[in-house]
Amino acid sequence: MDRDEAEKLGLIKPGEKISPGPLLKKYDFNFNLQASTLGIEPELLAKMKKVFGDRLKIEADAIYWTALQDVEKKKATEEAENNG
Repeated sequence: MDRDEAEKLGLIKPGEKISPGPLLKKYDFNFNLQASTLGIEPELLAKMKKVFGDRLKIEADAIYWTALQDVEKKKATEEAENNG
C-alpha cells in the first residue's frame, strides 16, 4: 500500500512521519541475502567491497549482505577494544 492510500483509509495522517516498527528495527530485510560470485570479475568484486564496505562479505564463491546491526556491533566492539 502506498502512502496516499494509507492516508485515504485514515491509517496515517497527511504529512505524518512514519518510522519502522520494532520488528523492522530488529530484523534486517536482507538477512541471509547471498549471491554467487561465479563469473564476476575480481575487479568488480573489489569495487563492490569498496562501495559497500563492511555490509558486504565475500567468501569463497559467495557474496553475503551483512545485517546493519552486525556491522554496528563489530564497530562498537572494535572501538571498545581500541579505547580500552
